[in-house]
Amino acid sequence: MGLRIVTTMAVLAMLAVGLGGCMPGLDDSPKVAIEFGADPEHSLGLPVEIDGKVVGKLEKIGALTRRAFPVTKGEHSVRVVDAGMECKPVTVKAELKMQKIMLLLEYEETTSVADKPALVLRQM
Repeated sequence: MGLRIVTTMAVLAMLAVGLGGCMPGLDDSPKVAIEFGADPEHSLGLPVEIDGKVVGKLEKIGALTRRAFPVTKGEHSVRVVDAGMECKPVTVKAELKMQKIMLLLEYEETTSVADKPALVLRQM
């Protein structure tokens, strides 16, 4: 019975972090959450940079294609690193404890075949 409770709490904690949420007693810092469900097979494992430093990778939790990364209050530059595609950084501003800044990772629309495909982060 005790193992079942511990397992349940661990699963709930992983879900809360993956969804960009907070549970009582856990880190209440602002979070930048990136939804990468448009093409999870391509995006899975791509590094995420915040302010020029890699802070983690895009990883699924179960079927969820959203990953959250803690930040401090203030402005931050966020981008996804892909060797095959460009992804320009987006600037976000974290102002409150437990704030969730949602970004959507998708392919940039191109106007011609000659344009190199790129990834773009859009604030939701």
